[in-house]
Amino acid sequence: MLFSVVCTIETSSETSIDQFSPPPFADPDETWELEYEDLSGPFRHLEGGWPAGNHCRMSAMLPQNEFNRFLRTLRLRPDPSHREGQYGAPGFVGWSAAVAFRRESLHFRLLALATPCPESDNEPLFVPNEFNEVYGMVMGYLDADLRQDVFVSSQMEKT
Repeated sequence: MLFSVVCTIETSSETSIDQFSPPPFADPDETWELEYEDLSGPFRHLEGGWPAGNHCRMSAMLPQNEFNRFLRTLRLRPDPSHREGQYGAPGFVGWSAAVAFRRESLHFRLLALATPCPESDNEPLFVPNEFNEVYGMVMGYLDADLRQDVFVSSQMEKT
């Protein structure tokens, strides 16, 4: 199974955005695509709430093992309350259902949206607009320690 992943990183101006870069691929010829980056200071994106900050968005198609390593490295956890999709995911045209993975504190917000992409005939297809099916499918491919729904928007890291 492949996963089409879009990762958004937001930080306050006091926090380095580089510390949240996704891990490099095992294959040195593969890289994350930087879709946009705004390190200009005035924060006008999404939910930041900081007077100044940084923002970037990256995307990639990840095989299952790389997807699990990505989630583990950035300590992202599933957020089942995010029942939306994503536009412009790698491998898709337009909108696709996606499962959200989050991590945040007072100084940063990480959000990854993942859509499963079967890569062989023996892998199940899914109905793109059926969030529950997509959520169940993604959870089934995660390593056991990554399946816990531990993200709660009111509980942020203290750092």
